Amino acid sequence: PRGLRAYEEYYLSSFVVFGSDVVYNEAAVDDLLITLRQLSTNHTTIFISGELRN
Repeated sequence: PRGLRAYEEYYLSSFVVFGSDVVYNEAAVDDLLITLRQLSTNHTTIFISGELRN
């Protein structure tokens, strides 16, 4: 059924990514963003947190 296909396409392709203290080395930020973009769809929500350190 058409409605089921739309449901599957939306909900089965939806992801939520949570990350906490995921970046220790500032040089790794670009690689992290590239990876997240490659693994994401238009229905992905990403929450990343971190703490500024000296």
